[in-house]
Amino acid sequence: MFRGINRVTLEERLLHRFLLEKLYLSDKKTRRGFLPKRLRKYTLNLVIPEPKNRTTSSGSTRLDLDLFFRSIQHPIPAEVKWDANDLKNSAQKRALQKGKGFCAALNLPLDKNRVKGVDYVRIPYEDFKRWFLQRAPLLVDETVQIKVDQETTVRHRDYWIIPLRGTSILNFKKMMDRYSKKPFWAFQNKPYPLERVFRMKKGDRCLFLQVRGKPGQIRLPPPGQEGRIRFLVDAWYEGEITQPYHMRLDKTWGNFFEKRSRPISGRRWPHFIRMRFDESEEACEKNILVSRPLSMSLTQAVNHFHAPCDVSAQEYGQLLQQLRHGNGSK
Repeated sequence: MFRGINRVTLEERLLHRFLLEKLYLSDKKTRRGFLPKRLRKYTLNLVIPEPKNRTTSSGSTRLDLDLFFRSIQHPIPAEVKWDANDLKNSAQKRALQKGKGFCAALNLPLDKNRVKGVDYVRIPYEDFKRWFLQRAPLLVDETVQIKVDQETTVRHRDYWIIPLRGTSILNFKKMMDRYSKKPFWAFQNKPYPLERVFRMKKGDRCLFLQVRGKPGQIRLPPPGQEGRIRFLVDAWYEGEITQPYHMRLDKTWGNFFEKRSRPISGRRWPHFIRMRFDESEEACEKNILVSRPLSMSLTQAVNHFHAPCDVSAQEYGQLLQQLRHGNGSK
């Protein structure tokens, strides 16, 4: 009698995550390569992971992704497999046919296993392998933080600064007025902020800053010759991310930051996190001075749709000390 080791150690959900990030974060040419030819002419607006169940004549099923394109009224479903020949579930096949969807896998199916009315897209193995090697530390941290007591993983904590200006400050105040005990935030549907939101983990520390630059400026001033910027902080909130990246599909929560009620495919701020604030100060007018590399990162974050800015623990701590003990603007 023989005993071996289990060599299938990666779940299929890893491919879901890969395709989701590629569709959101890649340049236009690369993104088109992960779509059937008939869809490449359309502009992709939004990708929803694990959407609601679909009911077909063969039963109910939940496909892996829903893709929303400009000029297409209905979502395009996608099912992700290691092996395209494994698309055998009757409800999945019927849902893909009905929704004019496609299957993405590391190979293409044999002719006898092709499903009529379903397109197939091959995921390049080397692309997936490179992505996995780059993402492995984050994926391990995320898994361990879910499975193990948080104290075990505190050394893997990351630190984020989220600068707020203009309309984003008004939205933040509206949220805090109603939900200060269970605050949440949403980010624009743009690659720059979204790449950083994907890297946020439960247990990471976050610092929200309501900032001002020089009078009349819309954005923070660019760093000077010495790489320094000075700005005013009118309020700040420091705490912990309690629920990292997720989407809110319902109309009430999903439209909270929108100017008007929109369908999920048309929302500007569909990417959410939840946090818990442990410390805050309002109406403080703190005069803050930061140098490189924080000054560069913070300016980029403000100028790119108020994206989250990942910083070192030292930079985060030094800025927090300025906020706690710094002088006012006068």
